[in-house]
Amino acid sequence: MEDEVVQSLFDYSNAIAARLSALEVLTDALIGTIGKSLPPLLPVLQENLQMLAMAREGDMHEGVLNGFRAHIEEADRKIEAVK
Repeated sequence: MEDEVVQSLFDYSNAIAARLSALEVLTDALIGTIGKSLPPLLPVLQENLQMLAMAREGDMHEGVLNGFRAHIEEADRKIEAVK
């Protein structure tokens, strides 16, 4: 029974990691597309990113908050690099 639970948790963890990696690729592609096609939108994207992140933080468990903030900062750096 324990082996099945551990395997299920491992499989679930892998599924989450795959989804997060795919979302990061999608986000990077969107940032790059906006940067190439509509560069004036990049500052607006940064503003909305910060605004929405702050709003989401209120609902977040303390244990994930630092990681969340680090990922938001990374996205902001990517936007800045494309500008």
